Amino acid sequence: MTPKKMVVITAVADLRKEPKPRALDRKQDFDQETQLLFGEHVLAYEEKDGWVSVEAVEQQEFTHNHRWEGYPGWVQRKALVEVAEFPRPNAVVIAGYAALKKGTSFFSGRLAKLSLGTRLVIVEAEKSKKGWSRVLLADGRRGWVRTGDIRMLSDLPFIHEGSRSSIVDTARRFLGGPYFWGGRSFYDKRNKKVMTGVDCSGLVYLSYRINGLDVPRDAHEQFLKSRRIEAKNLKPGDLIFLSTREDPENFSHVMIYAGDGKIIEAAGEKDGVRETTLKERLGVTPESLGWGDRTELYRVYFGTYIPE
Repeated sequence: MTPKKMVVITAVADLRKEPKPRALDRKQDFDQETQLLFGEHVLAYEEKDGWVSVEAVEQQEFTHNHRWEGYPGWVQRKALVEVAEFPRPNAVVIAGYAALKKGTSFFSGRLAKLSLGTRLVIVEAEKSKKGWSRVLLADGRRGWVRTGDIRMLSDLPFIHEGSRSSIVDTARRFLGGPYFWGGRSFYDKRNKKVMTGVDCSGLVYLSYRINGLDVPRDAHEQFLKSRRIEAKNLKPGDLIFLSTREDPENFSHVMIYAGDGKIIEAAGEKDGVRETTLKERLGVTPESLGWGDRTELYRVYFGTYIPE
């Protein structure tokens, strides 16, 4: 079966393990796989009772079928539009949320409220109004976003040493927000229709994404694709991975190293997104750890995506 090409047309859409919606609460729901952002590309394989079985091609993972592929799951049909060819985005939302509007006046209606990390097609050939950029939508409509809320992908440098502080600064923008299992969106406390927020790997994914690098979706896959480093060589923007002592081959948690012994993580439902020290988190300092060393509860590993 040749899959259909489809694009997400809602600001945030849940990707579900089964074709049924999640409850509007923050209780851990293991049917919640991940989230899709406006404009994201999917391959559609089956439609059933208002849901579509898709492969989220922008979110690479390995675990489901033991091969690298886009994240599989179900998304509501109303969140998608079919296209002949995938659009080619050239910009990314860098604001926590950006208003996609019908026009540029104060009274122009809002089409969507776009999360940080959303990629857009900016129509550079069309004249933009002062402070606004024209957006081409997958269904053929046009919209407008404030130019200051986006960054052109061509302006993003290749990931390098100078990207480290930007990655950490981006992660800090999530501080104080709630943890959300399967979350991959900036927290919007006013949105009562769709749950928003990040899990541990969603925080890493978005912090890297708006700084010019796509990483796999989940912590385990982020570990698999990262380059091994030792704790003594940790720098801001590098990653710290945890596996449990009972299941040491499954890397179930990831944290961003912020420098000076500190980490930023989406810790869980109780603590949300926080910054703390590795000493407070694990009872040990970075310099006391070796690759795969055990703490009371975990094995600890270190990786990076930033070239030497």
